[in-house]
Amino acid sequence: MDVLVGCSTGVNKIYNIHKKTPTGLYGALNTTSELNVMTYGWDSIENNEDYVFYGYTDGILKYWNQKEKQLIGEINYGQSIKSIHPLNNDKLLVALENGLVDVKTLTSPITTQLTPMNLPTLNKKKNSTASTLGKSNKSKQIEQLIEPVNTQSFSLNVSTNLSGFAMNPSKDKFAFGGKDVNLTIWDLEKQVKTYVAKFKHDFLNLQEPVSINVVKYMNEDKIIIGSDFRIKAYDLRSKTNRSSFLDVSFSKHPIQAIQYTNQREHYFYASDSIGKVFSYDIRTGRQVGSFKDSTGSVKDIAIHPTLPLLATVGLDRFLRVYNLDNRKMLHKIFLKQRLSTVLFSKEEPTNEIAQEEEEIWKNLDENKNRVDNDNEENGGKNRSISIKVTDNMDSDDGEEEEEEEDDDDDDAQEFPMEADSDDSDFGLGDDDDISVKKEYDDDSDDDSDEDEKPKRKTPAKSKNGNNNKKGKNNKGKNNSATKKTSQVLKKKFAGLKKRK
Repeated sequence: MDVLVGCSTGVNKIYNIHKKTPTGLYGALNTTSELNVMTYGWDSIENNEDYVFYGYTDGILKYWNQKEKQLIGEINYGQSIKSIHPLNNDKLLVALENGLVDVKTLTSPITTQLTPMNLPTLNKKKNSTASTLGKSNKSKQIEQLIEPVNTQSFSLNVSTNLSGFAMNPSKDKFAFGGKDVNLTIWDLEKQVKTYVAKFKHDFLNLQEPVSINVVKYMNEDKIIIGSDFRIKAYDLRSKTNRSSFLDVSFSKHPIQAIQYTNQREHYFYASDSIGKVFSYDIRTGRQVGSFKDSTGSVKDIAIHPTLPLLATVGLDRFLRVYNLDNRKMLHKIFLKQRLSTVLFSKEEPTNEIAQEEEEIWKNLDENKNRVDNDNEENGGKNRSISIKVTDNMDSDDGEEEEEEEDDDDDDAQEFPMEADSDDSDFGLGDDDDISVKKEYDDDSDDDSDEDEKPKRKTPAKSKNGNNNKKGKNNKGKNNSATKKTSQVLKKKFAGLKKRK
């Protein structure tokens, strides 16, 4: 299963967490801007995960085909991009830091180009209404025109600044917030404001400061925001009560990311700027558990669409994957660059380890059946195996020496053995011979050899206190040289005896 990771420097990586190997690398290194947001392409496209949008702090939007590692196109918005949402009918919504929400309709095919259409505005008129003027019975029809509305490509100036942005699941409304900008919801089709959250006041009736960093829809009716160090949740069904039904003090540090999944409908997950990742129960507002081992700011959180997996990335350059059930860390991968965004692929991993084990057991069963069939054909008879043991006389030196083929066949001894039918796995034939060489230690030499050979004199030490190097160099001689010297010594001893 692949995980797409966006680096703040502009390089994008694809990593397979089960094979533990990188599968893709594309993009260009850019130190002047940082990556803010990353999202997949239109849902209407087949294999939409092959197409990815990237938004940067310098206002550049890039559209990549990650499968072919090809840049399809880019658009310069001139302001830092906070959010990207592909809409229906080949539309693209981009939210900018200055409070501008831009919607563009792109020319098809959207898989090979990124070109906005130039479309005229569409005017809508209200029904004519009658009004009576003065005492006369004359009535005049007054037509009231609404301002021109463009449903194809338009821009909405919704705020002076914008930090958090999100769209509802049906993609017909969007919510946002920022510094001193409380939670606000707009209708995208009508292009009007539909909801504004109520500011809270303290005991001195002073308005509490608001600085919304993150906005996340749970469903069509509930929404979560991260404001400075607190997490708040709102119920959008209530038309009179616009206050939050949940207000939790999350951390002493700013909130960086909030994530929610339908797999755990009563829980949400959030991170801050010092590496804390917590899960909360939205019904009670209590902390359920934490995902440990992160250091530094956790910039983004992603949850797999179908599997209980949670991934985090941050400034410590590690990609971590956790189990949602027990909050244990499953994978920890060092990716070298500072990481800012992460996305899971929708595909589920194949259990390759189980497949390999099945193949191994299948091969073992086939080998066992083959051996049983061979035993049945042989009638269960035992096969005789002869083992030949030869004496190999090594030299006194401990180093490896070349062996000579002058051993006599008379010294060889044969030990007949019988092989059971179960030992047929070795694949030995009826006439197979095995030669085994006896190895003796230096201490196990025969006394007869010691009598025949004269004792060597220990070399005298030199004045410098070093041993005689000639004795060490003699260790490199082979067996033939030692045998010749022994024969010469025997002849000299024989000559001395005759003189006596």
